[in-house]
Amino acid sequence: MFQVVMEHQEPSNDSGPFRVEVHFAGEIKVSPALARRRVNGYLGMHVMMAVLGGEPILILGQRPAWRVPARFSPPGTKNAAPTIIGSVDVDANSGEVIPLTDDQIAAMQHLANAIVASSSLPATQAG
Repeated sequence: MFQVVMEHQEPSNDSGPFRVEVHFAGEIKVSPALARRRVNGYLGMHVMMAVLGGEPILILGQRPAWRVPARFSPPGTKNAAPTIIGSVDVDANSGEVIPLTDDQIAAMQHLANAIVASSSLPATQAG
């Protein structure tokens, strides 16, 4: 199972109801499982090893993409639920990871380090 989200290009109407019409017909060439595997490799290479991809969400727009949440599980916390620290997109037709900016990578790393620092793990386990 996966979720599908449609980007809406019209400005929102803050003062009342608005109409939305959605139609998509086409083939998505990349499976959610493949998108997650690509994101796992990317996160391990560019962010850190303790960050893995979660359940992909298909974002339909001009360029369909799988949006995969980046879930951080601090070392030594096997029973704790992972924390989402960002997301990575994968082109849903080519399978290519859409690279994060240096600022996005730094923000994920900073958040993961803050989670470790605020946990009760001894510094030698958080490594």
